[in-house]
Amino acid sequence: MTWSPVTSATSYKVFIDDKQQVTVYNSLYDSEINGNTFTSSSFVGGETYTWWVQAFTQNIPGPSSARWTFALGDPMHYSNNDGTYTYEFVDSKEVADFSHINVYDTTISDALPGNNLGQNPNIIVGNGCLETQSSNCAGIFSIDFSQIPLDYTEQSLHSMDVEFTVESWDFTGGAYEIEFSVHEFLHTSWNELSLTWNTTGPTPGLVAGVDYVAAPIDVVRYTNTDNLISFNIGTDGTQLNDEKHWVLIGTGIGTGSNTDGFVKLYSSEASVEVDIRPKVRLNHTSVDSLAISTQSTVFDADNQYQFDLQSFDYMGQAIANNLPTGADIDWYTTTGTIQELSESSILLTPTINGNQIITACYGLICTDYQISIDSGLPVELFASFSQSSNQSAISIDADTEIDIFAYAIDQHGNLVTGETISFVTTNGSVGPNNKYYPYLVGNQIITAQWIGTSSTLSVDLYVEVVPGAPNMVELSGCDYVVNAGTSCDLFATLYDQFGNLVWLDMGSEYSLSSTNGETDTVMFSSPNELPPVSQIKIGEFTGDSIGTWSITINSDLGLSDQIDVQVTYGEIQSLVLEPSESTISADDLLYINATRIDVRGNELLVEITENNWTGISDGQITSGIPSIWTPNLQGTKTITGSFEGITESVTIFVTRGSVAQFHMIVEDEVANNQLFEITTDESLSSSLRAIDANGNTWIVDGTWEVSHNEFDTAGIISSNNSSQTTFNPVIASFSTYTITATHVENSIVFTESFSVLVSVGDIEELIVTAIDSKGVEYDIVDGFEITADEFIQFSIDMFDADGNALIVPIFWNIIDLENSVLTNITGDLSSNIWDAALVGEYSISVYTINQRGFNLSSQFDIMVNHGAPVYLEVVQSTNTQNAGDIVTLQVTGTDSDGNQFAQPVVWLENNAQAKNINATANVGEYKFNGRTADNYTLAAEYLAISTSVEIEVFALNIATNIVYNVSTDTLEQLEKLTVSVEVYDEYWNKISVPENARIDTTDRGDVTYLGDGVWELETLDEGPHSATIVVGSITETFTYDVEGNLAGFFAAGGPLYYVAAGLIGLIVMALLVFLVRLVRGDGEYYDEDEDDDYSYDADTEPTKDFTKTTISNTPVVPTPPTSPPNQPDEVAEEPESSAEEDLSWAVDYRVEDDGTEWGQTDDDIWYYRESGSDDWVEWTE
Repeated sequence: MTWSPVTSATSYKVFIDDKQQVTVYNSLYDSEINGNTFTSSSFVGGETYTWWVQAFTQNIPGPSSARWTFALGDPMHYSNNDGTYTYEFVDSKEVADFSHINVYDTTISDALPGNNLGQNPNIIVGNGCLETQSSNCAGIFSIDFSQIPLDYTEQSLHSMDVEFTVESWDFTGGAYEIEFSVHEFLHTSWNELSLTWNTTGPTPGLVAGVDYVAAPIDVVRYTNTDNLISFNIGTDGTQLNDEKHWVLIGTGIGTGSNTDGFVKLYSSEASVEVDIRPKVRLNHTSVDSLAISTQSTVFDADNQYQFDLQSFDYMGQAIANNLPTGADIDWYTTTGTIQELSESSILLTPTINGNQIITACYGLICTDYQISIDSGLPVELFASFSQSSNQSAISIDADTEIDIFAYAIDQHGNLVTGETISFVTTNGSVGPNNKYYPYLVGNQIITAQWIGTSSTLSVDLYVEVVPGAPNMVELSGCDYVVNAGTSCDLFATLYDQFGNLVWLDMGSEYSLSSTNGETDTVMFSSPNELPPVSQIKIGEFTGDSIGTWSITINSDLGLSDQIDVQVTYGEIQSLVLEPSESTISADDLLYINATRIDVRGNELLVEITENNWTGISDGQITSGIPSIWTPNLQGTKTITGSFEGITESVTIFVTRGSVAQFHMIVEDEVANNQLFEITTDESLSSSLRAIDANGNTWIVDGTWEVSHNEFDTAGIISSNNSSQTTFNPVIASFSTYTITATHVENSIVFTESFSVLVSVGDIEELIVTAIDSKGVEYDIVDGFEITADEFIQFSIDMFDADGNALIVPIFWNIIDLENSVLTNITGDLSSNIWDAALVGEYSISVYTINQRGFNLSSQFDIMVNHGAPVYLEVVQSTNTQNAGDIVTLQVTGTDSDGNQFAQPVVWLENNAQAKNINATANVGEYKFNGRTADNYTLAAEYLAISTSVEIEVFALNIATNIVYNVSTDTLEQLEKLTVSVEVYDEYWNKISVPENARIDTTDRGDVTYLGDGVWELETLDEGPHSATIVVGSITETFTYDVEGNLAGFFAAGGPLYYVAAGLIGLIVMALLVFLVRLVRGDGEYYDEDEDDDYSYDADTEPTKDFTKTTISNTPVVPTPPTSPPNQPDEVAEEPESSAEEDLSWAVDYRVEDDGTEWGQTDDDIWYYRESGSDDWVEWTE
């Protein structure tokens, strides 16, 4: 220890206080002091010392220095015999007075998100903690390593772990073990006494990547058989003067759906025994860095290589023997395997070529060595037609060259480069850059070879060579005489450049031409999956004129060929029938000529025999040149004849005869005198038909009329003068309509009629109106708004397209607009009345679908509010309260349909007007503010219904008001007065008189508490007095007069007054003696000096100070001051001087029954003096 030297000092004294004694060292005698430095080996580890120094000039002391407190730590520090040392510490264990070493820890939980648990003796980790299901608890702890007496510039962190002692496990939530993970906590400014779940950051709780590093430092599972749990908490790059922070997270592991489980660990709080607080083991080493080296310069995958490791200290100096003795090194590699040869050497057997890394780690101290590994010798050869896949077979055409890819791999599968691979083929050739050139079609083999010094590798590839591109076309066929109009086949063959047959379709499109006649190409088949063939039919040639003609084939690829063909006469191609007239009467004859034409247009008149007239309609024919046909019925007639397999027809129109019958036709049936039934949506069409004597029928014109016995029929038929008309009724009727037609030919009148019964048509219009129970129509409001107690009346009208009223089934739906649920309510609206029930927004729709499939509908939007309540319910926040507190009352009404809603009500308190209930801004919510202690029945009323709740209001146990009664204000000494006191809280609720209540009085008489707020004051001192009632901080003062009496006089004066009374008696006796002598004339007894013996000065009478109060209860004596107050100077002992003692220093003075005096100073220090003693003694507890 050193201090600043004092220039004039000749010596120093050093004072060491170890809490037991102060040891003084003098530089004049003690060797521990050397100049201004003190050195000693007598200090004990773990103890706290206070020291200061004082300079002396000769023997004159100077002022003492400031006092400094220090302690020597008692660390647990030991070697691990592997180049590392372990510094093991527990919070405040080394120096408890300094909380050294100080470890901060706490718990945060979403079960108590706003609570700080920093002073909790436990760290709680897991789920379902703090009596909250599925809650999360995590432990936070931190260490400032600068507290540790290690030189961070010379020492490095090797590894570090923390060990916790388990207080208890809780797996009642379903877990059977807990998975713990330790993460670095990212908030470094957290406070152990303020951190909560809500204050970890902007987002409450623990967010990975925001509040803590997502990647864990350590992950371990423990279960309830583990009493000690430990975790690795060391991280790469940590310096021994860093401050590190961690979070411990636990996740319950279970087999069911409930996996809550947590553990209580002892924390570092002072209330926890030292040996079970969290224990940290920090392993440090003088190794600062590592380096890997090797003697090899070239590496391949077929050999092994040695690598050596050297460690260095913080100055970069190599550590002897490469590593500290016993050092444990962890080796890693990205290729092959590692065999340890010694602590600092390994043997690497690589497997993967390329750039690879070898890593060596001494705890958290690691180094990498990068090497480039070549492939080994080939052990397997691969060849393929694809660079990206193993393709050993391929099909190509004779014109195509193809790349061959070949490579070799070593024993580990690494690609071998720099080796020569050659090729041998059964046909074709392999040129530079490994390209294969085919020639003949067929299956060929290419062999890839690698020839080594001691072994040869080979792989066969298979090539299917198909024909190349077309190079020549050859035409053949039609090698005989062709009849005109007949065809012969043409054939084509296609070749590539090497004379290989080529599939014909590879010649693209083909065309044929000839100098006379016709050529046509045909679809041909040339399957590419089969070998190509020759002589494929390509087309046909058809002869025309007689002679020899040339045929040519041409391809879109520019290929062509030509042959010659001979043509002779052909066969018949057509037959022509020519009639003498196109229209004849049934009495006329028809003449028909037949002409034969061959395939090339040559014509010849021929006779068609009677058997070859295959169609003569309803007439008769006579064969010949020409043939004669006799007609029968009117109309268009077809006559058909055949010659040499050719059939031809002619068409003739035969006109009718005279009218014999007149028919009205409806739907192709005779309607004369018939009855038809239709609706107003339908129409009825009718036409007129005449029939002659031979049964020929035809359409005729006529005059149309329609009649009805009730309605006007104008305009309901489409035409009055035509061959047909359409009846379009508008009005339905139970009486029939009559439709009549008249035709006149050759002055002959023909008249017929039929009847039609018309009913209503399909619905066309659906009209729905609505009115609510209050008479409001839907058309004048924007949707109905009714209560659940009301209803809606609907009215329905239906019409067809012509306005005829009708009735069809309709259907009702309702949609709850809140959840879009649709319900069919057709059965509920049979009377067209909808009764509201549940509160909500609804849409009621009515619809029907007519016979044409059209939907006719109407929709009504309805808002249903709750109805009048039939039942009230009150929910109270509590059923008891302290006076002045607030109880929340929520009133819920229920209507007849079960709808519940907040309901305003009228309140009664104990069957009277409510004075303590106020409404809030929320409907149905009220605040009860009871101030008078009592049992309250609060009745909520709405119209004729009501309900009630009970609330008990308790008085506040805090005195605020005092009411007292004094039995009298005037009495004599030694008499007693009674004071009754009642205490009330701030709302004037009567409460019990507190135990610390008292009455202070200026009278010295006794004050006795009789209980139940009643005191009895016994008077002592004569005169006016005041008494103060003290209840807590509340006081009340009253006055009373004490009249004197003889007994009171002496009781107030004490023994001194009795002595004074005796002296007065002696004086009286002396006066009597004096008077006797004076009467007797004997003056020799008179001595002026005796006056002094019997004279009394009024000043010697003791004074009474009635301003001092007497306290009725035992005084509370505080801790005494460091030194007593100055005592008044002692005076010579005189018999009469005790009455004149100065007691002004005592703000409170009293005398006990045994004569012991008590005095209190103005700084609340009590002193006492026993009876017969002159000295005041400070009272200490």
